[in-house]
Amino acid sequence: MYSSTDFEFEFKLQTVLFVVEALTYLGLALWFLNRNRDGRWALIGALGAVLLGGFLGITAAAAFEATFFESSHIAQALYPHEHFGTVITIGRVIGVLLLAAGIVDSRRTPPTPDRSIYGS
Repeated sequence: MYSSTDFEFEFKLQTVLFVVEALTYLGLALWFLNRNRDGRWALIGALGAVLLGGFLGITAAAAFEATFFESSHIAQALYPHEHFGTVITIGRVIGVLLLAAGIVDSRRTPPTPDRSIYGS
């Protein structure tokens, strides 16, 4: 079966991947913001990605600190508030809905030509 070393490695890998996921959403938010001139869909998508990346980032930072530094300052500062876990979940759900709304709205928005296809 699994040894404690295997479990420890897998747990550390999951923690690192959690951080990567949060950073990916924040990178996606930057991409959406760079497309802001293309329509409101970009702003909606950016807001959703910021919410996802922000809330996942807080949770990932607490997990990373606990896993690699064997400390819990972030978790102690945030989680004693009895409803913080619910706030994180609601924020993530709203983020997913906004991200999806931005993508759907981008498909409905006709592209704006910024230059001629003939190079003039």
